[in-house]
Amino acid sequence: MLRMARAVGALALATLVGLSGCMQVEQGTTLFPDGSGKITMKIAIKKSMLKMIEGFAKQFGGAEADPDKPKDGKALDPFEELTSAESLAKNSEGIAAWKVGKKEEDADWIRLTNVGYFEDVNKVKIYQAQQPQPGAPAGERTLSFAAKLEKTADGYVLTMKDDTRRELQQIPGQGGPGGENPDLNKAVLEMMKPMFQDLKVALSITVPGPIKEAQGFIEKKDRTATIAFDGETMLDVMANPEGEKAKKLKSLAEAKEGRITWTENQISDADIAAFKKDMEDAKESWKKTLEEAKKKSTKE
Repeated sequence: MLRMARAVGALALATLVGLSGCMQVEQGTTLFPDGSGKITMKIAIKKSMLKMIEGFAKQFGGAEADPDKPKDGKALDPFEELTSAESLAKNSEGIAAWKVGKKEEDADWIRLTNVGYFEDVNKVKIYQAQQPQPGAPAGERTLSFAAKLEKTADGYVLTMKDDTRRELQQIPGQGGPGGENPDLNKAVLEMMKPMFQDLKVALSITVPGPIKEAQGFIEKKDRTATIAFDGETMLDVMANPEGEKAKKLKSLAEAKEGRITWTENQISDADIAAFKKDMEDAKESWKKTLEEAKKKSTKE
């Protein structure tokens, strides 16, 4: 999920300490009894972060910050990978339709919400759009999200792989950000506070029935299992790598995948019918969007 957020143009820079607090990422998956469902992705980027990225782009010969004055005919668009129909289709499998939202802005943030509809969660794969993980062969895509739904004698089991847990493995560990020097640690953490104050990350899965067990998640409530943390949590982990919050995030990273079990489906026929109609409308619209993108690509 975090990887999808960072697959937006130059947003690999967001992994740098000092920029990571300028993003908010939410990914929520809703599953229906027949295995169909939707993935809702919400990405918010702080404008101050974009200015930093644009500064790097200018420095290293990238696109200009001003979209009215692009360099080499291409303006910087950090949301390009998530608004391009061709990119979304290329970097996902098993998604019957994408509903691409419009970018919304306020004084400080730019936000985007996309919804991906799927008919069989077992076929869904979302890939990292940019460079592969270290050690991976050049040009090989990195799997960012996949899930498997099984019917058992006791009910249902959903296992899910996502890159949130992989990202958690990169949190600074022993010794804190300043190494073994307590005074340096304190100074560095104070400096980092404003950088992390807006960081929010959330991954949730809503299944068709009350959850019996949820492994690899921070909490479960009724039908939803969630992983969520913010800038305050990150600072606490870096300041106290042996504390409870650090141990909890470490256990999530070591889990490598999430596992949810439930015994019965409790979604009403009316809710299922409403979702099916919503998905069919999205599929029709997505078909037209892909056709238009293909025509535009041919002309270019």
